[in-house]
Amino acid sequence: MVGAACSKLRDAMGPSWRGQVVTVTRGSQQVTIKLVDWCGSKDKLIDLHPGAFAELGPLSRGVLKVTVRW
Repeated sequence: MVGAACSKLRDAMGPSWRGQVVTVTRGSQQVTIKLVDWCGSKDKLIDLHPGAFAELGPLSRGVLKVTVRW
């Protein structure tokens, strides 16, 4: 599973964010992903591949509140 780090997450992780493995949690559901790209959003933390997003909630939601740990 892969995702893209948005500016807030890149700032928090520092310059070596690319290639890092993080755990994204929503409630009791979680998914582990590798950060392979960047996202230009200044408001969001992470942009998940649809398969990873679907592990946390329905794609129709579009945006979910999550916790990211590394």
